[in-house]
Amino acid sequence: MILVERLMRLSPARLLEERPGTLLAALTLLALALRLAWGLLALASDVALVDQGDYASYKLTAQHLLEHGDFNDRLFLVRPPAFPLLIALAGLNDTVVIALNALAGALLAPLTWLLARRLGLRAGSALLAALLVAIDPLSVRFTAFLGPEALAFVGTLALMLCLLALLQARTQRRAILWGFAAALMLLLSVYARPASYLIWSGLALWLLMLNRRRWPALLAFVLISLAGMQLWVNHNAAAFGNPSLSTIGTWTMTYYRAMPVLRLATGMSVAESEAQITAAVATRLGVDPAQADRHRWFAASPEEEAALNHISLATFRDYPLAWLATFPTGLLRFFDLVPPLSPRSELLNPAHYPRLLWNWALLLAALAGLWRLARERRWLIFWCVFLFVGYFTAGTLAVKVAALNGRESRILIPFLAIAAACGLQWLLTRLRRTGTQPVEDA
Repeated sequence: MILVERLMRLSPARLLEERPGTLLAALTLLALALRLAWGLLALASDVALVDQGDYASYKLTAQHLLEHGDFNDRLFLVRPPAFPLLIALAGLNDTVVIALNALAGALLAPLTWLLARRLGLRAGSALLAALLVAIDPLSVRFTAFLGPEALAFVGTLALMLCLLALLQARTQRRAILWGFAAALMLLLSVYARPASYLIWSGLALWLLMLNRRRWPALLAFVLISLAGMQLWVNHNAAAFGNPSLSTIGTWTMTYYRAMPVLRLATGMSVAESEAQITAAVATRLGVDPAQADRHRWFAASPEEEAALNHISLATFRDYPLAWLATFPTGLLRFFDLVPPLSPRSELLNPAHYPRLLWNWALLLAALAGLWRLARERRWLIFWCVFLFVGYFTAGTLAVKVAALNGRESRILIPFLAIAAACGLQWLLTRLRRTGTQPVEDA
């Protein structure tokens, strides 16, 4: 009898009821183990598994930082400094970079749990969301990776956690402190990957609508965020003559957004459309198209950025139907819902399909959760998930529909996991016929 009682005390149900922290610690260790195992084995097997070609530019900036102690290499106009600083901290050692990224990526599991709890989910649903984040295949891959994703993902998730703490703070002073912390987390994300640089606007407006008394804290959040981003803009203006946070978005929109539109509208090959786009940019700059090299425009001058933007927008204007037609395929690729379409043999490669089935299941569960949250008028969770998913999805597809493989969408996994936990809880309750309001039980 004593043995049975001890076993009962160790059961997951009892742990969930009395000590959810124990299960959360186990999930965090699981997340770390999966990331370390994948990252280190992939690095030893084939570096292409943990590098999609952009790590060299980050490593060059880190090397410059170690050798010269400044941020004046022109590649810093393309790559903000957070990830180069981490590479420099790792001593340019790829194995250490993978380990540090894996450690940061493992933090997504407990942070997801904390966010879910802040949003009002019960411990069981919060742990389910954390589990989904811990084992999501692409999250494991891209947070144990030679890239800035782990830093950006943690910064973005911690940003929302701090903003909710701001909203729910008991005093104005605590709210302002949380606003300061939220700004720091946004800057961590932006300085790793600039994709989140505009999200502050929608979040601040939304939270102000929820609680107008928190306007001083939200103002502090906005001002510190803008000041922190402006510091890097001023640096780039002083060092390179271009007051830009990063030039990579402009270049990406030209070659990963406008070029696919041109290809679809005209039937050109990849090489032909690339040559035409490059020639058009060169002509606008007054450069001989035969001598133009599109890679030189990574770290663009203001004139080069203006020319890239002009050609992109002109392409969208000339072929509006093709521009619209690229969104559905871009959306499927963004969430990694289809196998690579080229070469055709990849369509029949069974290795892709477990991952794709997982992505479909996660997304459908998240949509079910959002639907149920809307039905139950649980607007705090609904809008938290919807704003983040909408911002990063629309922002990515505005500048890129080619070369998407799920990497860009993994920043959304904590938010999708929270919605999916609500959806799965509802579906499970329906199957068990124990109630009709499962989201309220979440």
